[in-house]
Amino acid sequence: MLAAHHFDFIANKEKDALMNSIDSHCAAAFKEIRVSGLKGIDDPALSIYNTQGIKAMVLFDNKMALTYELALPLKYLDFAAADHFRYNIMLNGRILPADPRITYPADDLDAPTDFWGEYALAKK
Repeated sequence: MLAAHHFDFIANKEKDALMNSIDSHCAAAFKEIRVSGLKGIDDPALSIYNTQGIKAMVLFDNKMALTYELALPLKYLDFAAADHFRYNIMLNGRILPADPRITYPADDLDAPTDFWGEYALAKK
């Protein structure tokens, strides 16, 4: 993640314009959601405009912290015989436009990153 001090020299108005530009670029670039292991979905590559009800959004805040939101209808998860579930979310590397006002650390966003969780389900 880019440290906040990389943006200290940019005026607030300019910073807002820069963040709007980056968010617009993200919205234009991220048009696909790749999924696996979901009951009833055979094609791993879904459009962000899919009819399955799966939604995802990526934005950066004014400190360049990444926010990733995912909405997934529970009907795609088979909880009938499960006592827990796991998920893994992978984000590909940087696809940001070069901007002379920002000094990017060498490899902070270039590599894919992932995060995961495991939850126990309550019994009825």
